[in-house]
Amino acid sequence: MWPARHNATVERTGNVLRGQSALQYGGNRPESLLGFIGPLQGTVVDVGAGRGAWGPDLRRAGAGRLIAVEPDEASADEAQSRYDVVLRGRIEETAAEFVSEADWIILADCLEHLVDPWATLRWLHDAARVDARLIVSIPNLRYLGLVGPLLLAGRFNYSDRGGIMDRGHLRWFTRRSLEHAAMSAGWSPVAWSGECGTGTRATIDRLTVHRLRELLVHQLYMKAVKQ
Repeated sequence: MWPARHNATVERTGNVLRGQSALQYGGNRPESLLGFIGPLQGTVVDVGAGRGAWGPDLRRAGAGRLIAVEPDEASADEAQSRYDVVLRGRIEETAAEFVSEADWIILADCLEHLVDPWATLRWLHDAARVDARLIVSIPNLRYLGLVGPLLLAGRFNYSDRGGIMDRGHLRWFTRRSLEHAAMSAGWSPVAWSGECGTGTRATIDRLTVHRLRELLVHQLYMKAVKQ
């Protein structure tokens, strides 16, 4: 089918979630994710917007009203100038009104940081309007760059420098497990893609006509609608 933070128990230390690297998230997203999302319209809720650096990109893609949800105060301050509304805190506590009006809900590099992403997916489904579309971007547990060192050397080392092994990543998904989580929460996946860069992995992906894509992409993209 490749293309054609429930944060209730997460403690905070200053502006950083305990156990997470001291980084501000929400820089520019990959062009591949923006291309996967495609044209936008109406109200867009960006969950875990971080610094909101890609707010202008979402606006250029057609977003009418931009709503950011971001629990980190310093990041939310930076996002303030790029979004129409910035909500500070858990989405369940701050955004029900906006989710019920949203045309698009985006969870980019967000679910993996949550204690209970399954509950968040269900909450979003129940709160969203019937024609809302959900976008998820999340690290891919089947990526060879993770599986190789794990199988060959027993390495699964977290990093305080961010990236796919950021030590703030609490949950992991493959394409199938993300599909199962989405469908169990009432979402129906309608499109999949991923990010494998522009180097050797991208070349292999093209030469194998995407047959190995689940092993080559370090980031999974999913688009879903309400069942």
